[in-house]
Amino acid sequence: MTLTTATTSSLPRSTGSQQASQALQRREAAQLRQLEDVLDTAKRWAIEEAKALYQIQLHRLYRANFDTFEEYVASRWGYDRTQSYRLAQWGRTLINLSPIGDELPERESHARPLYPLNPDEQRKVWKAILKRPAASRTAASIEDAVRVVARQRTPQNASHANCKATGTVICADAIDGLNKLADNSVDLVLFSPPYCEQRKSHFPSVPEAEYPNWMTSIMQAIRPKLVSKGNVLIVAREHVRKGQISDVWLKTRLAIRATGWREADTLIWHKPDAPPIGHQARPRRTWESIFWFTISNTSFIDTRACGHEATKRGTLLGKRETLHGDNQQWPAGSIARVTDHVVAHVGSVAANVDHPAMFPQPLADQLVKTYSPVGGLVADPFMGSGTTLLAARDAGRNWWGCDSVQKYVDLARRRLSS
Repeated sequence: MTLTTATTSSLPRSTGSQQASQALQRREAAQLRQLEDVLDTAKRWAIEEAKALYQIQLHRLYRANFDTFEEYVASRWGYDRTQSYRLAQWGRTLINLSPIGDELPERESHARPLYPLNPDEQRKVWKAILKRPAASRTAASIEDAVRVVARQRTPQNASHANCKATGTVICADAIDGLNKLADNSVDLVLFSPPYCEQRKSHFPSVPEAEYPNWMTSIMQAIRPKLVSKGNVLIVAREHVRKGQISDVWLKTRLAIRATGWREADTLIWHKPDAPPIGHQARPRRTWESIFWFTISNTSFIDTRACGHEATKRGTLLGKRETLHGDNQQWPAGSIARVTDHVVAHVGSVAANVDHPAMFPQPLADQLVKTYSPVGGLVADPFMGSGTTLLAARDAGRNWWGCDSVQKYVDLARRRLSS
């Protein structure tokens, strides 16, 4: 009797617990559906937000109350410049992909590799991506698909990654020459631009007042030619006039940034043997700036391609040693990261080359190897004597260059053919 009573009394409690658990599961399932609806709605609204922002930017619908797109989004929506441009680019890409169907990039980071492509190429890449399982549609896989398209449309003699390093040299104005390149084909643009109203007897110069706008037009011509992880390196220096450093490069850099470029860093070219020229009341200048611009915050860089072997500093720590280089612990024989200054002697400039503003090939060698992949395309729209192209050739990169002076085009061709 006691056993029967105990058993009978335990059943309702068990059943009640199961019913409560099932009810809890139903409430949780309902809550899950509700939250997933919120997420789906948020995704849809994010996509529509990007499209709307692009239309506002495209048609300058903000101009009644704001001078620039950046001012509008900062004041109205609280976005910074980078975020606003990325959203607008995402919106542009979403509109370009709309004819394919409703399955569009739901994340801005997934659409980002498509930005440098034209609409037809964007659709071609996205169709290929949609054939893959959803789990494999990562930003990295989209970047790989973009690179395949870029290689297919680029001339064989200019940038085919699997052929022996070859290239092209033409006589043309920088912008006209750049327009002849295939879009999304260049890994590194490395050049030293003409001076402001200096050395006019050797090559065309640009008035200082016009320089920021002129350089911005050059960068805008470069932008569609660059791969998503491409780099632009500009070797330049400010000049001194009436005892004061000109602000032309400060204005130029800000003008370039205002068009959506990212200024990743300023590097230094150190010239230990710089000649004692310039004003005698000033220190002998032994460096020049290298302005580094990108269209992505994950541009290509091989920090150890030109690094030096790390050296011992301190005592042995187990099987590892403290090594001078990265201020970290690395195994003996490790390569330290390359520094942000390049030592290249002026005396290493090739002799008997008739050009007034050459930079030494060791400078170009390090920049090419660090900021471009093997088999990639290196371009110089102001190639002069062709030093950048020689560095690219010797490093297993493909090259393209142009110059508006036929004399220097002929000189570069002779040097490259030797």
